[in-house]
Amino acid sequence: MEALYVGLFGVAGVFARYGVGKLYAMCNIGTFPGATFTVNLIGAFLISVVNILSSEAKLIPADLKTGMTVGFLGGFTTFSSLCYETVTLLDGGSTVLGVAYVVCSPILGCLLAWAGLEGSRKLFVNPSAVYTAPASN
Repeated sequence: MEALYVGLFGVAGVFARYGVGKLYAMCNIGTFPGATFTVNLIGAFLISVVNILSSEAKLIPADLKTGMTVGFLGGFTTFSSLCYETVTLLDGGSTVLGVAYVVCSPILGCLLAWAGLEGSRKLFVNPSAVYTAPASN
């Protein structure tokens, strides 16, 4: 049943994110990525609520919790997982690991996004920039 929940909630999360993006596009508020910012913050809040309602309040069964967190919030945003995992590390006393995780994740993520952008440009858009054959005489 858990896999079914993940799939169904995942589809709902993807469409919810799409809807938020469409709403922001209709508002035409400039270049700030407001839709992504919004879904990331909502997701960060919701993943904690769902986990508490499941693990501590015992109001949500484990398989439904997985559907909501991995499925819906995974389709809606993955930032929520980063936030929850960081808070869980800090709450569990792993301060150094929690700080390292939250500091390194966005920095390394941005570096890898840049590497993917530049590498893809060089390999697929302008492959001659990667290797130029020596001129023959």
